[in-house]
Amino acid sequence: MGAIVYGANESIAGGERLRLSLSYHSSEPMPELHQRLLEIVQYLPSDFEPYGRRDRDDDWGPDCSCGCKYFLPLEGQLGMDWGVCANPASPRASLLTFEHQGCKEFEAGEDEAYD
Repeated sequence: MGAIVYGANESIAGGERLRLSLSYHSSEPMPELHQRLLEIVQYLPSDFEPYGRRDRDDDWGPDCSCGCKYFLPLEGQLGMDWGVCANPASPRASLLTFEHQGCKEFEAGEDEAYD
């Protein structure tokens, strides 16, 4: 089993994107870590299928992987897929989130031009 290490967070100011200083240090290979997180992450009805009940065909919209300004990626390799939602309007607020779970409160970050 690995250890979770917390670091200092940057403060939010003027809508700047936060950097979450949380990393997981383990000798486990990434596929096993990813699978472990999929087993413990909270699934909500508002998440896209297969994580929740939201259908991508009938209720299409961007997910966190499209550059939501509120998706705070974990550090290291886990941050390529995993983060925490910091949008107070989202049902995923403050939750560990896989980037494809999504929610209707997506807002593009300054670096993303999503249409």
